[in-house]
Amino acid sequence: GYSDVPSQHKKQILLKPGRAFGNSEHATTQLCILAMEELYDQNIQPNRILDLGTGTGILAIAAHKLWADSKILALDIDQEAVNSAKENTKLNNIDKQLEVALSNNSSLNHQFDLIVANILLGPLLHLCSSIIDALAPGGRIILSGVLSSQLEELLSIYKHHGAVILSVKDLEGWSRVVITKP
Repeated sequence: GYSDVPSQHKKQILLKPGRAFGNSEHATTQLCILAMEELYDQNIQPNRILDLGTGTGILAIAAHKLWADSKILALDIDQEAVNSAKENTKLNNIDKQLEVALSNNSSLNHQFDLIVANILLGPLLHLCSSIIDALAPGGRIILSGVLSSQLEELLSIYKHHGAVILSVKDLEGWSRVVITKP
């Protein structure tokens, strides 16, 4: 079946549940979507958006629903996830506006105004400097996929790399952080 994404903006996202991670029921997905909606409500208009570790593509698709004119790149290290995300962008008729690709570290050469990374603590720490370097000045990064108990470790590493913490939110034992860089 398809899952509806709870959203105050009431836009529907169609998802074909595959083996790739990412459905609307998961707390980290909800936290990321809510964070994107908050940025949207603050009139933040990112030109380039990166969804790092896209899984089913749900966050890239949600980003497109909010910022239809933005260039969106969805990356994953897993070919099956890339295939799943591509299929879901087709289901939502946005496969032309959204680029889905297999990730290699060279993909972060661009500067992005919004980076969403809903992955696990290990990769978030490992990719910390790449993620911060890929952020355009004044841009925003939404990080999730971490347990609330892992939050301090995440925050200290990102602060050490120059990130400024804008907000933190917890849901069902999971956390998300919105950061920027000066």
